[in-house]
Amino acid sequence: MLLMQELVRRLCHMSVEFDSELMRWTDDEYYSAHVHKIQLPFNQVLSLSLSLSLSCRLDFINWSGKCGRATQKVEIVKEKLGEVWKTYGS
Repeated sequence: MLLMQELVRRLCHMSVEFDSELMRWTDDEYYSAHVHKIQLPFNQVLSLSLSLSLSCRLDFINWSGKCGRATQKVEIVKEKLGEVWKTYGS
């Protein structure tokens, strides 16, 4: 079982009286006695893979934008060539 799933299974419960239980958490003494502060491990590999995937995504967006602009320029040139052909070609 994953660490988070195990923590949720061991530390969480469903409240029958939600409002009254919620009010208890506003008391500092109750909070201090019942809160669980857990430092989860930092996974460097996951962080690296996320930054790489973000970098690849940004590269693709930039590339696709350049391709789109190049396609527009080609269409403009084709239109102008078509106009020139109509004017001088016939």
